[in-house]
Amino acid sequence: MNKLLKCIVWDLDNTILDGVLIEDSSVKLRDGIKDILELIHEKKVLQTIVSKNDKNQALSRLKDLDIIDYFIYPQINWNPKSKSIKRIIDNLHFKAEDVLFLDDQLYELDEVQNTYEDVKTFPSGNLTDMKEYIMVLLAELNPNTIDRIDLYRLEEKRLMDRERYFVTNKDFLLSCQMQVSISRARYNHIERIRELITRTNQLNLNKRDYSDNDLKWMIDSEQYGVLLADVKDRYGSYDVSGVLILNYTEGFIVELLIVSCRLLGKGVANALLDYGVQLAIRGQHNRIYVKYKKTPYNRPFLYLLLQCGFKKQEDSMFDPNFYLDLRPDSRLLPDWITIVHSEDKEVL
Repeated sequence: MNKLLKCIVWDLDNTILDGVLIEDSSVKLRDGIKDILELIHEKKVLQTIVSKNDKNQALSRLKDLDIIDYFIYPQINWNPKSKSIKRIIDNLHFKAEDVLFLDDQLYELDEVQNTYEDVKTFPSGNLTDMKEYIMVLLAELNPNTIDRIDLYRLEEKRLMDRERYFVTNKDFLLSCQMQVSISRARYNHIERIRELITRTNQLNLNKRDYSDNDLKWMIDSEQYGVLLADVKDRYGSYDVSGVLILNYTEGFIVELLIVSCRLLGKGVANALLDYGVQLAIRGQHNRIYVKYKKTPYNRPFLYLLLQCGFKKQEDSMFDPNFYLDLRPDSRLLPDWITIVHSEDKEVL
């Protein structure tokens, strides 16, 4: 089983509802559904809806039934369900294999799987079988240290505002007033660092794992810098969402860089790379190295390195290795991000 189930996508008619909404505006919930929704919510797994219905009517009924707060970023329209699920995956930055889709219609399940073969699907007609399947998946999950439900509610608000009020994504990002606060990691941050290593795939430089003892040694060592990024904007906080590990043993090397996938496309990885660049310049280094290792999911990081001007160095001690030649004015920081320096002066 996949231990990184992040999102359950519900159909409405004959799945959550005991009937078809367009045929009966007072349709009730299926017996036992609310208990299942609550169990999933307690596991901090995001729940959303993909349904072919009138959006206003459906949301109104969910509100009347007192279950609307379980769902984030619902896609209720007349589009193919694969298109709506694509919208959820793309905008909330899930991998297809992190998603479970529940529907009573075999046609809809097949239509989604033909587009996303890695999306888990399960028929919702038999409530007992569906619940058992969900419980097996939930049992495989590790406890989450952060309540992502609230974080995704903020992200839903960001997405809705971007769609309604801004012509370009850059204009939206400039309006967000994003701040990245960087500080040195301490022992009490190790659990969060390991969680980011485990859960983050797209913006993970090399998917290298570290034991608790490895991280403790690096935190204490003068040969490494283990830095955390706490990100917030005008909507609220992303909490600690980035890790930058610098290796000073053989030049100036970015050993590991991770940014939560919720921040994909928002420039935070650029900001952390820029922070490393500025430290390297202060240390009078002429070049900064990055240890990138390709994984099935981290191609966005390769694109980022190339866009920032990094070049691949062949036949080196690193496998693979990228580098950037530095000038005193080298900058990678996006216009819409402000770096907030920690009160811990050792970071600088």
